[in-house]
Amino acid sequence: RTFYMPITHTMLSLLRPKELESTCSSIEMTMGFTIASFFLPPLPMMAISYIIVFSDTFASQIGMRFGKTKLPWNKAKSVQGTFAGFIVSFGSMLFVGPIWGLVCVFIFVFVDVITEYPIPLSDNLLYAILGLVLFYFLAFLGVPYTYQPWLFGF
Repeated sequence: RTFYMPITHTMLSLLRPKELESTCSSIEMTMGFTIASFFLPPLPMMAISYIIVFSDTFASQIGMRFGKTKLPWNKAKSVQGTFAGFIVSFGSMLFVGPIWGLVCVFIFVFVDVITEYPIPLSDNLLYAILGLVLFYFLAFLGVPYTYQPWLFGF
């Protein structure tokens, strides 16, 4: 109460009841950012961070508000939320270009539909782990990532 955070009420209102009783999702998010920042170059790390922050948030919020059609194997996720995150994840192409960006889209959709059920692992953590594996595989194959120079001012 002494150190009231102005956004606490907003953050708590966006969480699902199950999330209020479990480990704070920001812990897994921080772990995902840490994994990405330790092992990836800056632009691929920013693409993974984009998926964690924007795509997952849009999927969660659209799914909670407008998600009427649940995934058959995972009643916690909706088709509408997954589709919203799918659309937003194309923004990762700004950081790594079209080929690596499409891999980011795949990472988002794959992780979004398998987390919680059948795999009880945080999607925020799994985005970074799968992104690390697939990005290193692309680098091993010699597929370069590109970026939009106007985005960074040079």
